[in-house]
Amino acid sequence: MKTVALLIFIAVYVLLLLLPNYRAISALAAAAIFVLLGIVPLGEITGAVDWNVLLMLAGTMGTVDLFIRSNMPNRLSDRLVALLPSVKWLIIALALFAGLVSAFVDNVATVLMLAPVGMAIAKKLKISPVAPILAIAVSSNLQGAATLVGDTTSILLAGHMGLDFMDFFAYEGRPGMFGVVEVGALVTVPVMLFLFRKEKGKLYGAELTPVTDYLPTGLLLGTVASLIAASFVPDKPEITNGVICMAFFLVGLILEAVRGRLTANVAADVMKAIDYETLALLAGLIPRLGTGSQKLTVKISVPDIGQKYDQAVAAQAAMLRENYQPAVQAKKLNDGDLIAPVPNPNGYGQVMKISDLDWFAEKAAPLLDGQALYFGNDREQLPGSVVNFYLDDSIATVTWKEPYGTTVLTFAEVVIADGSQFRRFLADGRYGADTQYTTTEMAQTVNAVLASSGDFYKFHYNGIVVYENTVRNVYTNKADTCYINADGDLLFGYQDVKMTKEEAQKFVDDNNIRFSLAFGPILVDNGQRCEPENYDLGEVNSISPRAALCQMGELHYIVATANTEGPWQDIPTVKTFAKNIAATGCRMAYCLDGGQTAAIVMGDQLINRPVYGQQRKISDIIYFATAMPEGG
Repeated sequence: MKTVALLIFIAVYVLLLLLPNYRAISALAAAAIFVLLGIVPLGEITGAVDWNVLLMLAGTMGTVDLFIRSNMPNRLSDRLVALLPSVKWLIIALALFAGLVSAFVDNVATVLMLAPVGMAIAKKLKISPVAPILAIAVSSNLQGAATLVGDTTSILLAGHMGLDFMDFFAYEGRPGMFGVVEVGALVTVPVMLFLFRKEKGKLYGAELTPVTDYLPTGLLLGTVASLIAASFVPDKPEITNGVICMAFFLVGLILEAVRGRLTANVAADVMKAIDYETLALLAGLIPRLGTGSQKLTVKISVPDIGQKYDQAVAAQAAMLRENYQPAVQAKKLNDGDLIAPVPNPNGYGQVMKISDLDWFAEKAAPLLDGQALYFGNDREQLPGSVVNFYLDDSIATVTWKEPYGTTVLTFAEVVIADGSQFRRFLADGRYGADTQYTTTEMAQTVNAVLASSGDFYKFHYNGIVVYENTVRNVYTNKADTCYINADGDLLFGYQDVKMTKEEAQKFVDDNNIRFSLAFGPILVDNGQRCEPENYDLGEVNSISPRAALCQMGELHYIVATANTEGPWQDIPTVKTFAKNIAATGCRMAYCLDGGQTAAIVMGDQLINRPVYGQQRKISDIIYFATAMPEGG
């Protein structure tokens, strides 16, 4: 099946080149074959299509057509003619103006808007139209990549990478595409000055083209402003940008109709301006290109990984099953050591099915000390997912995924030999550092066997913050606090119980508290659900990705996240999440920072899919480490 999928994938692109008039049909036909062969399950078709991208394109195309019909582009071009001294500078100005427009309007639409202007000016001035048309085309194509809405490619890139409008200006503290493109635009100016040096004819002002309607200009500006505003909204649905673009277009149509400007013929022409063939092409291609973590390689390699790989995995599992002989020796790690021992690389493994690890509980029995794993053959595994595990004399952990409606629950169960193996790491290894890293980066830094995002303590100021047995802050803002003591037990402090810094330090000393987490809310306390109806942190009553730390028993934990594997964000409220967590039979459970922060990492591998498809840089993690000497 893997080979068949690859051949179909290649065939599609050959057909796109050979039959340019039938590109949409070729793409949709190939998509249908993928479904018929079961490569893309029938029930996952709607989730495989990136509706955000398609809605952004359709909405932008419609709004741009209304903008063109208003004569505003022609009016702006007439202004250029009136202001500039010569043909040379007119061509350069047209090119730069085309680039500016193309940054916010599809570059094809930009050329369609300004090419007639260039032709009209060339005819009026009796010069060749080649120079202005080429300048417009090149500049619009270059500048289209400057922003999220400037080009189809930008929209596709943003949809795949989970980028927002402002990410094109600055991404992770570095200059984004906008800066790069604008530098390129500036470089073209001396080039154009040389190329058009002979175009020295004088310009004479002409009558300005009247603007028939200012509403489309407002709609276009409103679309851009809304996309910018949405980029600052955390944990928004992934379809947000598409809804914004389509909403402004539909509002424009409605307002035009109310004002009597939208006749049936005009409405039909506006709807025809939407390039349905391109949309159909993308609808057929995107399911195979993938969005977020849904890539072709995942789709075809996980369920049908191939006999050789399956045999290799089975052999590895058999070796561990037959040869691994645990002899638990409690080893204590020093909290003052920022870096934990390096895990044994031979301790890691991966299997295709939960049933392939039916031996795992037996090998972990000395660590479990009579406790039962939540993990087992009775768990419902998410189709197409894999099971990862690590095992040595001091730690046993296993990760898997379960479906819950359209939500994906990711579980990581871990048992350790000593409480010192349950640890916390702050960015740069010190309290108060302003730097941030992804969970994966910090996990690799400290040699974590299993790591989870923490409470992102530098992003908010809530609860009681304890680090290295010391109370660092007691914030007046309400928040439940989760304390972790030397035995690895979770102790809870409720938001309504007020303490001074001195009182908090006495509690820390009396209970041998090593560190705390200040986010919440508390979900389960002594086996009983207790999530609040309202809570100041974490948007408890809204749809958002979730994360939780659970204690099952002595030195026995589960870290869980609720997220989605596809483009749709259908994720539970805290109440629903608490129900999922309580079903594990845990003794204690506490919400960690969710949204894009929520991440689970085993070794150097990200286990769950964060919202928007990529990890957020944060200030802290919790993790579980081996207590075995390196190589043990």
